[in-house]
Amino acid sequence: MEEMELKMTNLNRSMSLQSLCSSSKEKWFGSLNNLDKCTSIEKYGSSENLPPPKHCSTPKSKISNYCNQKALYRNSYVGKKQNISNTLNPTPVDVWMEELRVNYASECMTSLQSKSLFSDMNSKIKMLVELTTKVIKILHQQTYLIAKEFDHIYRCLENNLENGVYALIESLVYHMIDVLEEHSNCGNNLDAYYQVLEMIDPITLDRLLPLPELIWKINALALDFSKKIDILLLEQIKIMVGVLEPQQNNDSLAIVMDGLNVVELQPDHLGNLLARCGGMTTLVQLLETCNNDSINTSIVKLLARVCCTPSAIKVFKDSCGLEILCRMLSTSEINHNKMKEGMLLLLQVTGPWLKYKIIPLEKYVVPIVSALTRLLMHAINSEMILIAAAGLANLSHEEISLKPIVNEGSVNTILTVIRNGGVNASIFLKEQAATIILNLSNKQEFRHYLCEIRVIPAILCFLKYELTSKTSSLIEATTYRVQYKAALTLSRLCNEREAVHQIQELQGVSRIIKLCKDGIEKNGQDGVITASMEALHKIMAFSKNEALQKGKQLSICSKQFVSIH
Repeated sequence: MEEMELKMTNLNRSMSLQSLCSSSKEKWFGSLNNLDKCTSIEKYGSSENLPPPKHCSTPKSKISNYCNQKALYRNSYVGKKQNISNTLNPTPVDVWMEELRVNYASECMTSLQSKSLFSDMNSKIKMLVELTTKVIKILHQQTYLIAKEFDHIYRCLENNLENGVYALIESLVYHMIDVLEEHSNCGNNLDAYYQVLEMIDPITLDRLLPLPELIWKINALALDFSKKIDILLLEQIKIMVGVLEPQQNNDSLAIVMDGLNVVELQPDHLGNLLARCGGMTTLVQLLETCNNDSINTSIVKLLARVCCTPSAIKVFKDSCGLEILCRMLSTSEINHNKMKEGMLLLLQVTGPWLKYKIIPLEKYVVPIVSALTRLLMHAINSEMILIAAAGLANLSHEEISLKPIVNEGSVNTILTVIRNGGVNASIFLKEQAATIILNLSNKQEFRHYLCEIRVIPAILCFLKYELTSKTSSLIEATTYRVQYKAALTLSRLCNEREAVHQIQELQGVSRIIKLCKDGIEKNGQDGVITASMEALHKIMAFSKNEALQKGKQLSICSKQFVSIH
């Protein structure tokens, strides 16, 4: 009992002590919390705007490095385990990918290295071409200055200013020596130049050569200087031609072609140099083997520029260049620029002034005539129309081209283009049309065809073409050629009764007589007057009534023409 009472006493004491502590805590800390809360609410306005507590029991620090290291170790261990399992048991895709890697790794590495090699090679070729073209430009400028000095000396001699000629000759010779020594080691080949300098030395004025003999020696020096300059230029052209190989990449070929196209030389001079160093043959071979349209266009452009001398054209023909050109123009996939440059080249090498026979043209004349006629119909500018018409006119001088021209309706096409142009139609285009019709009228088998397509109105319009006071000499000369070709065509076609009937319908006899009268009074071209009078005689032979009415006027014109000549 005593023990139980003692336990109850201790329990009451602990409960009273606990109540006392709680009351004290509420007394002191509760009032403090209420005070804090009141002051905070007064400060921030409401309990919702209170800031978070500065201290809290939840840790906000990052995961320890120890945990990260454990995770990394675990990931690497899992990866190694997977790699080991894949190596021991590879999938078919892994096996295939590994085989591809082994097969193509070396090829990819070679391709990457080749890019740098090509880039380095292109830069070297570009530097070589720039240096070569610069040397050619300097040589051209220096030669031009020396030519001006020669011209100055000759003008002084023409004006009898012989006092200063010796000084001019001395300056000229020194200039030539400087140029030759600058570009080559030819000091041993300049003895003739130094001999001329000794002849005009002021110390030996009493023993000077007579001026005519000195001029003769200077002319010999000029010829020798020209040969030496040609040798220097030929060396530079050889350097660029040597790079033109089919194995070169397209960028290198384009760089060289751009350099050759901008060389500051006259086209005939450049053509002769290319023919001498084998460059013409190289260009033709490259035109056949290269598949790049841009490079092919540059080659054709260069060939059209330089094929203006007999030697260059002969080398071009001997290299099968004309056959390759005809094959190129006969394809339907050819682009506009390539067609234009090809037409210009064809005009250069098939001109009527050339004396050789165009043998390869027989195979490709039909597709070329078809392409030119199609170009006439769909040309986008007057330049292409004139080029196509000129090409047909040149081809019409070859007998094998006449039948394809008739079959393709080329005459109708070109006359339609002229008719659509109206008064603004070019006289040069009319000349090409007159040339084609004239060459067709030369063959009896095609005269009836010309009458069927009614070319007589066009011929009479060509005869009626009048000049103004402001007409240039070029247009005037072209107009006379058009009138002569029209009159000659008319005299040939008047052998056909249908042609005479069309002339009478259009009252062409009066026009022709007026043309003859005006030509006789103004002392015009004899060829036009003669051909027109011949046509009138043939017309009178077919038409008796017309002969009775116009015969007197024709006889008067004939008498006037005979009396003048």
